[in-house]
Amino acid sequence: MKDEFKLVNNKRQLVSYSGLDIIQDQSGKTEKKTKISKQGNSDIRKALYMAALSALKHDKNCKLHYQRLIKRYNYKNKKRAVMAIMRKILILIYTLWKNDKPYDPEYYKNERIGLQN
Repeated sequence: MKDEFKLVNNKRQLVSYSGLDIIQDQSGKTEKKTKISKQGNSDIRKALYMAALSALKHDKNCKLHYQRLIKRYNYKNKKRAVMAIMRKILILIYTLWKNDKPYDPEYYKNERIGLQN
């Protein structure tokens, strides 16, 4: 996966490379729902899907984010929220790799506490 990171210059390119970028399908005046493009690397999407399911079971921050997405956007299809978690994990991995930092599960908790003061 590290070699793939060298091919991209920013998060947007990485999301597109993985096929998790959002597209709007339309024809004439007809606009359909937005969806992911699936034009990128399907192996990355498969790995991220499994990582997202695991994170939803074991990571409190991911669980809270998932629940906020369901509540805020009233997702009837919960897979859309899982896709958002997949994208979040991908960007997190890229950011940690780019900044050469280890994962800190308390990061968001500490950031929220700092915002409240």
